[in-house]
Amino acid sequence: MVWFNLYLGVTLEFAKELVRMYRDLLTILDKMRKRHDDSDYYEKLIDALDSIGSALTRMRARGVIDPKIYEEYERVLKEGFNV
Repeated sequence: MVWFNLYLGVTLEFAKELVRMYRDLLTILDKMRKRHDDSDYYEKLIDALDSIGSALTRMRARGVIDPKIYEEYERVLKEGFNV
């Protein structure tokens, strides 16, 4: 049982870090948009943003992360859309 609690702790910390990465990358993309939106590397960064979001969604759907962590991710999404 100790290994399971350790696994959950590591996984939850990882999920929290993914949410931070998502928020930071979204902020960077917002700042870069006007000057770099037609660049291939900008599109690759958008792909990375999609992948992080997809990973969080999959972790939530599989019950790996707590709904509260996923709510933080949703809050970041809503802020991006000014909802």
